[in-house]
Formats: sequence, structure tokens, C-alpha cells
Amino acid sequence: MEKTKLKDVCDRITVGYVGPMADEYTPEGITFLRSQNITPFRLNLEDVKFIPAAFYAKIKKSALKPGDVAVVRTGYPGTACVIPESLPDSNCADLVVITPSKELNSFYLAAIFNSAWGMASVRGNLVGVAQQHFNVGAAKEMEVTLPPRAEQDRIAGILSAYDELMENSQRRIRLLEDMARALYREWFVHFRFPGHDSVPRLPSALGDIPQGWEVKTAPECIDFNPRVTVPREGEKPFLPMGCLATDSMIITDIESRAGNSGSKFQNGDTLFARITPCLENGKTGFVQFLPNASAVAFGSTEFIVMRSRTLTPEFVYCLARSDEFRGNAIKRAPLETSFPQEKLSPGALISHVEGHESLPQDPARRRAFQRHRTRAGRGRQNHRHSQAARAYPWESFRPLLEELTGYATRDWRKGGKPPFDPVLMLKVLVLQKFHGLSDDATEEQIFDRTSFKSFLGLRIGDVIPDAKTIWDFKQRLEESGREGSRKLFDAFNLQLEAQGYIAREGSIIDASFTRSPAPAKQPRAKPEHQRGRAARGVRHQPSRGSAEG
Repeated sequence: MEKTKLKDVCDRITVGYVGPMADEYTPEGITFLRSQNITPFRLNLEDVKFIPAAFYAKIKKSALKPGDVAVVRTGYPGTACVIPESLPDSNCADLVVITPSKELNSFYLAAIFNSAWGMASVRGNLVGVAQQHFNVGAAKEMEVTLPPRAEQDRIAGILSAYDELMENSQRRIRLLEDMARALYREWFVHFRFPGHDSVPRLPSALGDIPQGWEVKTAPECIDFNPRVTVPREGEKPFLPMGCLATDSMIITDIESRAGNSGSKFQNGDTLFARITPCLENGKTGFVQFLPNASAVAFGSTEFIVMRSRTLTPEFVYCLARSDEFRGNAIKRAPLETSFPQEKLSPGALISHVEGHESLPQDPARRRAFQRHRTRAGRGRQNHRHSQAARAYPWESFRPLLEELTGYATRDWRKGGKPPFDPVLMLKVLVLQKFHGLSDDATEEQIFDRTSFKSFLGLRIGDVIPDAKTIWDFKQRLEESGREGSRKLFDAFNLQLEAQGYIAREGSIIDASFTRSPAPAKQPRAKPEHQRGRAARGVRHQPSRGSAEG
């Protein structure tokens, strides 16, 4: 196959808008992409900006449409993604914009740029002195090998399938991270740990804390920037600031470098960004990629390394991720000016950030959070509803539920009927989904069945959610296109799976949650007439208001 210049197989190769933008941004409007929004194969819209329609009309030259390929010019030049159908109108700055012709598959072109060969080709064509960048001229002259369009489509189809699989895995990681952090808050900030009702509260410097717990300062429990020796000779893992995420403990894009200048760390250490704006954005990572406990790595000088002294490493990470700890670091620590950015000194963090935590003296309780993260199999087979209700960490969903429904911020004194507890309503949706019930049938079954009441924590005579309340709760989850039900049930299924349970959907049975069997031979499918039977005497109704509706 012969090489072809991109300018010969693309309808347009241009650059994003060039000019001052600070005064053009608006709270909403047309999406305006920058280099930080472009990641390999997909957009990251966490910190996306918007521009008004009038300004968008003035800069049509750099407008983006679905199917265009956006390529980063500076920072991580060559990183590329395809503009999705969900973004019909957008514009950009500091990007190379490519509109492929019919001869070129957009995803195939993005794959070329994101490949090791593509990145090396871009790096070899950077221009500029103060700040190197990938310009339009170099993009037009870039030579690529193109198979026939049908072959490109097949290659793109395979690559996109793997990309989708990776995206699903990353979404699961984010959900589990959110739930772990919610559990940390429940157990160690709000003191609603398992069995907390039977533990008296005693006064302390932080207010009332559970009996047997004690208040410690961060330096008593954590070593900041511990001494680690890294040899200068040979290449070793190196982490620049870009390796840390704002929403996950996972560290990615690890580099390999010689030398030993920078922060040093080992498995189990937490890396805390001390430079603005990374400190405010929440860049934090948990080191767990090294091959063994004695292996060492080094990275950016802008990390503060936090190592557990008396806590579990996972506890230190969740502490560093907490709003209270980070807020104290931002608000109270003196900052050393280092133009053009500001840095938080380790000494300031240790001496001025309060970092108090209430900790159980019992080592077994201290390990409780770590045990939860490992999801060790527990319990017996064939749990009934009441057992599932007691064992499952329902309270970990409360922050997510309050965010999705707006119950926490609404002033019910201004009107409206105060809602049922959102955690109880989540349990109602779980019953509805896994028994295939309509809203009316759900209300009826809660009223009639003792096992349903037990699962929900209700007693005979308690007020129960009616069909309209159930419908209204689901509507609140779906407001503003937030896909609330899907997000909730993804998180629910992940928790269920992590604890070794499976959920059987579509029939009225008491044993809805059962232990997942160990991997074995593929079971033979049951005959159609043996599947999905309803319990005797209960009429199975089709879902008229499913939990995901």
C-alpha cells in the first residue's frame, strides 16, 4: 500500500479559534472544546466551557461537526478523538480540526494519531521555541498508509469495540470509587459504621465521637514525603502530574525514565498534588502498579507523598480524597509563590492542615474499611430479603441519591409533601426491578408481603410508598437527562457482584439475592416452560413503570 498525505484524503484541515477567550465564556450555550477535553478516542467534558450562539456564528471556520477528528496541538500533541453524534454543534481552541473525506474512516484516522507510530510522527513535526505545537501545515503533509475503505471500517469496528469495553471498565471503576468514598464518609466522618447504634458517643476535640475511638492529627498517623532511595542508574517508572486522575485512584500513562530527581514512592503510598490548579481539581493517586513491596518509582516534584504509619493505606487515600482534608489544605495552608503557579509546601500541610480523624483503637475495626474494599466473600447461600437488607451497604448510596433527586437542597417548608427517605425508595426500585412489577403492583406487594416490608425496614401499620410516589421518584432520577436510574442500578449491580451475589429478575420469589456460583461448566439452558414462573397464587404483571423507565 502506498502512503498518502492527509491533505489528499481530507475535506478540511484547519485550526481551532485563535484569540482571547476569557470574556467569551458563558454558563451555558455552545460547547467549546480545549486540549484538556481531548483524550484518546473520547471527549472528557468534566471541565468543558460554553460560548453564546452569537459568538459561535462569528467563528464558524473552526466549528466542529459529528465525525470530525479533533487533534491536540500543545500539551499532549497528537492525542485525537472523533466528535460524537451527541455533540451536533461545537467549537474549539488550540486543536487541529480534520474533516475526513469519504475515503477515510474517522475512527481509523483517530487510531492512527493515538498509536505509538502516530504519536512519534507528531512529535517529529512539532514547531515553536517557547512552546512546541503541532500545526496545520504539518498535519496536511503527514503521510499515512490507507487500506481500502471497507478494510478501514473493519479495523475501526474492532478497535471501537475494544475502546467501548475499556470505557465500560473505567465507568465501573468510577462507580466503585464513588461508593468507597461514600462509605468512608458514612463510617469515619458521620460515624454510621456497622453496629454504630449500640456504641455510645463521648465528647472530644471534634465533638462527640464513638466510645473507644480517639482523635489523632495527620502527622501522628501519616508520614509525609518519607525517605526513599531511588538509584540514578537505569530506567525506572516515572509519573508526571498528568498520570493522576481527579475522580479515581487508578494511575495511568506511566512513563519510564533514567535518573532519580523528584518525589519517590512505593506501593501503598498516596500521591497528593500540591500545585494549583491540580490541588483544587483533586488530583490524587494510589500507588499499586509496582511489581513488589520493595520496588520504587519516582515522579513530579509537585507530589506530596503520604504513607500510612498507623492506618491502612486505603484509609490514607480516602482521607486525602475527602473534601475536609483538601479544603483545609487549600484554605489554611500558607502558599509559596512560584511563578506562574502556586505550590503547597509539605511543611505547611503537616503543621497547618488540621487533618484530625477519629479512629477506632481496636485494630480489627481499623481494618474494616480495607476488608470492605477487598469484597471478601461472606455469608451463606440463599439469603432472603431481610438478610440482603441487613448485609448490603445501602447508606453508601445516600449522597448519590440526594444529588440525583435534589431532596437534600429543597426546602420542603415552602410546599409539597415531604418525601420518603431516598434510601428506602431505592430499595423499592430494587424490589420493583428484580420482580418485574408495575408501580401499582409494587404498592400492592409492599402492602401484602411481610418479606417486602422486612426488606424495606417497615412494620405493619407503617405508611408505605404508593404508586404515584414511586413514579414521582423515578421521574426525579431522570430529570435533566442525568440517566439517574441507570447510574444507580449500575452501582447496585457492581456492589452485588463484588459481594458475590446475583439477582434473579422477573418473578416473585423470596430468595431474590443468592450467592453467585464459582466458575464452572456452562449450565445447560432450561426449557422455556421452566423459566420465569411466578409464585403460585400471584399473578405476574408486565412492568408498566419499570425502575429504569
